[in-house]
Amino acid sequence: ALVYNYYFNRDWRFNSDFNWDPDSHSTRSGSAMFHYQPEDNPNKVVNLGYRYRNDTIAFDSTTGTWKVGGGDYGTPGDPNYIKDYYKIQQHDFSVIWPIVPQWSVIARWQHDYNRNRTLEAMGGFEYDNCCWKLRLINRYWIDYDDFSQALPQNEKGDHGIFLQIVLKGLGGVVGNKVESFLDQGIQGYREREDQAY
Repeated sequence: ALVYNYYFNRDWRFNSDFNWDPDSHSTRSGSAMFHYQPEDNPNKVVNLGYRYRNDTIAFDSTTGTWKVGGGDYGTPGDPNYIKDYYKIQQHDFSVIWPIVPQWSVIARWQHDYNRNRTLEAMGGFEYDNCCWKLRLINRYWIDYDDFSQALPQNEKGDHGIFLQIVLKGLGGVVGNKVESFLDQGIQGYREREDQAY
């Protein structure tokens, strides 16, 4: 495995990781992410990334074990058969950007090319003043597990509109779910929030 971080300057950085398979002489998985967050204005965040996995492992539902060879779910001819189920090719784009004083847009789009589906798409806005902060986010997402042993039950995904209110100085937060998916989904979000207080 190789992990590489490169800082072009104080605002731009590049992160990547690669896992080499010596048996097949190829990379088994990897990711690359460009991240922009100006040091003098951490409220601006832009991320563009790509990740992939070319594993040759698969879950054998008849024996209940993982096996080497193939990456398909099920067997050909089975109605639940999915070719290359365990392979991943995904892009991820996210942004938090001030548009006028006190107002920012928030967006993320994560797409899986191998299965031709959007894994997460969200967009919304944030209002921030001296005493409180409000976020309203429209979000679509699919709950998935990269190493799931069972066929996903909800391929259509979920949709929700989320509201978060933060009372500054009181520690009051209404809408913790918003905090959770922004923190996990947008690199630089936590640094932005920590800088704000």
